[in-house]
Amino acid sequence: MKTKLIFICALALGGCGSSASTSHGPNVSSTIALTSDDHALWVVNTDADSVSVIDPATRAKLAEIALGPTPTLDGNMRYEPAVKPRALAILPSDDKVYVAGQTADKVFVLDAKKLSVITSISVGAAPGGIVAAPDGQFVYAISHEAAQVTKIDTKNDTVVATLSVGQHPWGASISADGRLLYVTHLLLGAGVTTIDLKSFTVNQQLQLAEEPQNDTNTVPQGVVRGVYSVVPQPVTGLLWVPHMLLAIHTPEPILDFQSTVFPAISTVDVTGATEGGRLNFSPIDDSDGRSEEHTSELQSHHD
Repeated sequence: MKTKLIFICALALGGCGSSASTSHGPNVSSTIALTSDDHALWVVNTDADSVSVIDPATRAKLAEIALGPTPTLDGNMRYEPAVKPRALAILPSDDKVYVAGQTADKVFVLDAKKLSVITSISVGAAPGGIVAAPDGQFVYAISHEAAQVTKIDTKNDTVVATLSVGQHPWGASISADGRLLYVTHLLLGAGVTTIDLKSFTVNQQLQLAEEPQNDTNTVPQGVVRGVYSVVPQPVTGLLWVPHMLLAIHTPEPILDFQSTVFPAISTVDVTGATEGGRLNFSPIDDSDGRSEEHTSELQSHHD
C-alpha cells in the first residue's frame, strides 16, 4: 500500500518536473523543475529554507541559494523554518525562478544567472504552489490558508490581481494553450477549480466523487482527500489527479492503514467540469507482495 502511494506521488512530481519550464506543454507546480535547455535542475529544500541548483549531466550541486537565515532549534527545541519553500516555477526564458515560501507568506524571485535573490513579494497566507504562464508574462501563487490565487506580473514583479477560491487550495497547473489554470483542493471540498486566465475568474468547481462503501474493507472506498497535484496530459489536456480515498465509514475495530487509506488517480476533462475514470489501488497482498488495481467510471459530481 505504502509503495503504491509513493508511486502516485512520484508520478505527479515526475510530470511536474518534466514540463515545469517548457513553453510547448502544460506547466505544473512542483518542488523540482528543469530549465528549458535541460542544463539546470532546480529543487526546493523545504526544511533548509533554500533552493539548490544541480547539473543533471554530472549530478553535481552548482549552488545552494539561501532564502533566509539557516533554520535552528528554538528555546523549546522546536525546528520551524521561517520560509519553508514548497514549490518553484522557472520562466520560459530561464532567467528568473519564483519560489513559494509557505511560512514567510511570500514569493521569492531569484536571478537564475547570478544565482541570487532579487526580491520577495508578499502574497496570501501559506503559499504552497506556484506556476508560470507559458508565455512567461505572469506567475500564479496558490495560498493554502488564504484560499487565494495571486497573479504576479513578471516584468516588474508586482501583484496585479487576487482571486478567492475554495478551501485548502494547494497544487496548480496551466493548460498548454495558457487559457486555463487548474487549482487542487487538499481536504474539504477536495477536487479541482478551473480558472479562466483571460478574465481571471472561476469557470468550474469540481468536487471529486466519493467511492461507495464496501463490506470488504480492502476494496478501495471512501471520500477524496489529499489532492496535492493536477497534471494535464500533454497531448489531449486530460487532467490526471492523484489523491487518496479515506474510508471514514470503516468500523473502528478493523480500522487500520490497510483498510482506511487507498491511493487513487482520477481523471477530469480539460474544461474541469466532468470527472471521468478513476484508477484505484488496493492494499498490497502480503502473500505475494502485489497489489490490485481497480478502475471505475464516475459521473460528474454535479450530475
